[in-house]
Amino acid sequence: MVDSLTRKTLQVTEQDLRLMVLDIDQVPECGEFVLLREGVLDNATLASEGFPGSTAESLRELGRIAGYMKEFGSPKTDTSSQPGTGIMAATVAHLFDDRDAVWKWMTDFFLRQFEEGVGKEAAPGQKLLSVQRLDVQGFHDEAISLKAVHEGPNGLISSEVVDFRLGRLLGVAFTVAVGDAMDGALAERLGKLLEHQMVRVVLGAG
Repeated sequence: MVDSLTRKTLQVTEQDLRLMVLDIDQVPECGEFVLLREGVLDNATLASEGFPGSTAESLRELGRIAGYMKEFGSPKTDTSSQPGTGIMAATVAHLFDDRDAVWKWMTDFFLRQFEEGVGKEAAPGQKLLSVQRLDVQGFHDEAISLKAVHEGPNGLISSEVVDFRLGRLLGVAFTVAVGDAMDGALAERLGKLLEHQMVRVVLGAG
């Protein structure tokens, strides 16, 4: 869908990305969380922290230019808490060469990395037990969502991720909770709030 909003994303710069991610006061459901981490998410950092086995060069070859993330979490909650208790929520805005690169990333890279990683170590001491695709609707363009269950030293944790395309931008919202007891509602709501914020910035870009 190449519309005026999609074309407008061609004017977005790396400096615009920090304005797109959500602040804690924009998400009432995360009112007890505190800021854990915020900053530029370059290809080298993403390769080392998010997609082991990748390199800054290989991610750039996929069309990814840069990103910016903001992550919130509970200062008191840990994996011994009641199943379903939220641990963390985050939003990320990524900039790509073009909209085709965004879609290839979502399907050929992101989904494949998760689905082929089932049964393997996702991080030191953490094993990916299962991945389930979730239905997600109501976004301007293509969107996908999944739920992943991990087993770590302190038990099970679940993460839910929503990826959506906005022209040559990729928006990502994800949540983490204790156990295997999430329903996707918060991740989808975060994604839609993030999309609205990104649209506002895109319309003011250039």
